[in-house]
Amino acid sequence: MRENTGEKIKLGLFVSIGTFLLLIAVILIGRKQNVFNKNIIINTVFTDVNGLRLGNNIYYSGIKIGTVKNIEIIEYAKILVQMNIDSDNAKYITKKDIATISLSGLVGDMVVNILPTKQESQVIKEGDTIASFAKTSTENMLSTLNTINEKVGVITDNILHITNQIIRGKGALSQLINDETVAIDLKKTMQQLNQTTHLTNTTFLDLKKN
Repeated sequence: MRENTGEKIKLGLFVSIGTFLLLIAVILIGRKQNVFNKNIIINTVFTDVNGLRLGNNIYYSGIKIGTVKNIEIIEYAKILVQMNIDSDNAKYITKKDIATISLSGLVGDMVVNILPTKQESQVIKEGDTIASFAKTSTENMLSTLNTINEKVGVITDNILHITNQIIRGKGALSQLINDETVAIDLKKTMQQLNQTTHLTNTTFLDLKKN
């Protein structure tokens, strides 16, 4: 009888502790997702969410004000992001404000930042949609830099090839540079051009005087 009573006490304690831990977990998750706060849902549309996920945080001027409620593709290159915003903070957001996606820390999650534009506008309300601004992602920047580096490498190789051809005396440009006769002829041509220009100016002045 005592053994049965002891087992029942242990079982009761186990159930009580498990229920308590579960309750704490629900409260913590609820606070993180703003479940227990009065919220409103507003929308924005991006062409690329850059790894944004459900539950990621929403910030307004660096202050957490909500979480991402839903992400949905609505048409080609348009992704709807629904944001669960704490109603106490929603009164500071206007319809002219802009949503952007950025990285939280060096290795953190992606977050939505709502940036105030300081333009006079109405305060957002349930179901409103605010504009978005897509920043260039690090991956796109690296891809662009790689492309530029490749093109610079090709141009450099071409310049080196042309330079080597000139040094070896190959090609018309090399002959033009290295041929002394061409240089002398070019100098004579310039001198004749200067003389012709001087003669033309003199003739024009004489005609003007007459």
